[in-house]
Amino acid sequence: LLRTLVDSADRHREALAEVNRVNRVREQFLATVSHEMRTPLSALSLRLELMQRTIPDMPEAVRNGLNLMRKHVAQETLMINDLIDASRTLTGQMSIERTRVSLGQVLHDAVSTVEVNAHEKDIALLVTPADYGERIIIDADGQRLQQVVWNLLLNAVKFTPAGGRIVMSVREEGACAVVDVSDSGQGIEAHDLPHVFGAFNLQKHGNESGLGLGLYIARHIVELHGGSISVSSAGRGHGSTFSIRLPLSAS
Repeated sequence: LLRTLVDSADRHREALAEVNRVNRVREQFLATVSHEMRTPLSALSLRLELMQRTIPDMPEAVRNGLNLMRKHVAQETLMINDLIDASRTLTGQMSIERTRVSLGQVLHDAVSTVEVNAHEKDIALLVTPADYGERIIIDADGQRLQQVVWNLLLNAVKFTPAGGRIVMSVREEGACAVVDVSDSGQGIEAHDLPHVFGAFNLQKHGNESGLGLGLYIARHIVELHGGSISVSSAGRGHGSTFSIRLPLSAS
């Protein structure tokens, strides 16, 4: 019996070591492939931009085709960047550089990158208060935090039908700053809520692009800041609200 137990423990240890080895290989492969794919995409984007700038009297059909190609390249680049961030998250290599920043400036920069998308779908994008909470100071990595808010807003635009409404509100609550992003979109079923922040999680309806990594990365970035992110929804067709809580600057 003792020999059986020892053999079983040895096999379990060997199996665990093999699983860890496979995970390391997978993560290294993911990181390597992501970096290798980003280089040709960057070159392709530059060449397309150069063609648009240097070729005079380009036929309208060709110009529209180049614009569409640049859009697709940009989408692929975003997915590659998500893969790189996901690999850094899995290996514990993602880090943030904290400085004293105005939360309002971070939110304003994030909104400015999404306004065009909202306008194209005739979606009202409102922010309260009007100054974006510029007096709220936090110790944060501004670029990483902007990435989180941008992701929430872009998802809201994606899953909100034309003519809908998105409201972003910011406030102080105790020792925390709270940012809510609410939309009038398709909503989330109760059984899907616990899985929203999982890796490679894709909504079944309306998610025509992406890898399902954005919210997974967003949660990790927020947690690196010592904060939390949550989601609530009354179900299909009733919209959803994502809430970010971040500690205020101590000084």
